[in-house]
Amino acid sequence: MHGSGARSGAAMCVGIAILTVVLSGAWPVSKARACPAEAKAKADALYKEAQELYFERLDHPENIKTAMAKAEEAVKICEDQAPLWAWVSALDFAMGESLPKESKADKDQRLDWFAKGEAAADTALKLDPKNLDALYWKTSNMASAADTKGWASSLWMFSTLMKNMQTIHDADPHYGYGAVYRFWVEVQMRVPLFLAGKFGLDLQKDLIEPLTEEIKREPRYLPNYVYLARVQWRTEDPKNREQALANLKIAITADPNALPAEKADNRVHQAMARDLWKQWTGKDYPNQ
Repeated sequence: MHGSGARSGAAMCVGIAILTVVLSGAWPVSKARACPAEAKAKADALYKEAQELYFERLDHPENIKTAMAKAEEAVKICEDQAPLWAWVSALDFAMGESLPKESKADKDQRLDWFAKGEAAADTALKLDPKNLDALYWKTSNMASAADTKGWASSLWMFSTLMKNMQTIHDADPHYGYGAVYRFWVEVQMRVPLFLAGKFGLDLQKDLIEPLTEEIKREPRYLPNYVYLARVQWRTEDPKNREQALANLKIAITADPNALPAEKADNRVHQAMARDLWKQWTGKDYPNQ
């Protein structure tokens, strides 16, 4: 994120929408044919429309369905545009994350989306190996697939996740308002405690402090307050937990439209903040 393709917040952000669209097949990874100027203009217009729909109402299933259809059409028209493929990868990720994972059938459907997302990102990276959005969403799809299968069976992936995220961080330390840090918060929340240490992350130094700095850089981006609160609460330190509730309060009471390009993401995370407040305190905001 920024790149616009990663604006949807943290990797593996849960509960943004319930989506039922199912696309068939995997994205091609063969060499893409060059796109004529007229076709490129049409594909770019579809890409812009898809982004506008998605970022206007990230939490609205119909908008996301339409955005997915437009993105799919765009890459069919113009196969040689890495940003389009990265965007498709992001949408595939969102589709997979929106689905339940209770039954084997649920998990298989999720894994299909994540496989499609990784394939789309691979296509983008073949076209542009330095495309950070593509690398971010490839890694996010990989991580969500590991989470769906079970982390214990995906130990081989840990070093790849770390390498990919370090590559993004080295290229742009503030990518997507701190998307790399939010990715690792989400992983820490999902990985069993006995495996979490394999990532070698210090919650205070590697997550709490950097996310605090990202908030200082852009205080209008509300997901960072929520992700910071989650990792603060995870430490079980009383002072950190007090600060976690303070950060949820900021997210809940802030104007989501203050950062227009991210208003949909802000709204989604305001709702998440309210849910966490009730989960942690047992009461609806502002009671505690």
